[in-house]
Amino acid sequence: MLEELDRAWEELPAKEEVQKLEAERRSEEVKRKRYEEEQQRQHKAKQQRLEEERLTDEEQRWKSGNLSRAKLHAQFKARRFGNEKLKEALLALTQPNASITEIDLDGQGLDDENASLIAMALKVNSTLAYLQLENNKITDQGATSLAKALRTNSTMTYVGLWGNTISQELRESLYAEFRDRGYL
Repeated sequence: MLEELDRAWEELPAKEEVQKLEAERRSEEVKRKRYEEEQQRQHKAKQQRLEEERLTDEEQRWKSGNLSRAKLHAQFKARRFGNEKLKEALLALTQPNASITEIDLDGQGLDDENASLIAMALKVNSTLAYLQLENNKITDQGATSLAKALRTNSTMTYVGLWGNTISQELRESLYAEFRDRGYL
């Protein structure tokens, strides 16, 4: 019986070995976590690059400076939209003698592409002061497009984006920027 206990005792790993194995396991977990974080960062960067490549023809022309207010208005007029209220708003924003000061597109099911079109229109509009886009399907991408457009728009006093799927990080950033510019 004593011999069996001695053999069992000798077979148990030493305390240092157990600690070493535990340290190796923790090290592997840290490496795995870092690898996963890097993979997520790369995936996010790739998604962003792909999204930037999917710019519509209008956006590409706008970015290159080849799209005037009148041309943008004509393109919006000729384009088919699933949402007539959006089309009316875009046409009103881009009319050569636009005097519209408020647009309410609350709950219209607008997505990032729609937000990008609104952003393009905001770049050429100098009368709009109130823009209500709450309760739509706008995400970080669409909100970022709007924020970029608003940096060049000096007439805006309110932008409503509550009820959209915007990340907390971007929401806080936009809130600070909009607050500083007086849009809230």
